[in-house]
Amino acid sequence: MNLSLLNLWNQHDESIARKYRADFGLKGWLLSWQLTEDGFWQATISTRELPYSISRTGRSRFQAIDRAYRAMGAMLALRGDRSFFTNRITPEPESTPES
Repeated sequence: MNLSLLNLWNQHDESIARKYRADFGLKGWLLSWQLTEDGFWQATISTRELPYSISRTGRSRFQAIDRAYRAMGAMLALRGDRSFFTNRITPEPESTPES
């Protein structure tokens, strides 16, 4: 892959991650991400609704965030918290780097 194309894709992925961090912050959630030693991205979401943080990995920041977000929804559903499903934050279809 062309280095400049990879750089553009990386910038796009980071801008989406930053948008999610801002959106999650409005709900009182904390979102962080980091590049792991094996080259995958790890996203961590912390919320008052759960006593622990949820972390998941992916090939991109967006994929890791999406996986952590879905895992958090599953955990909240197990606890009987249905509000997660009525207040979902979803990306705009054209803005996902995985598309």
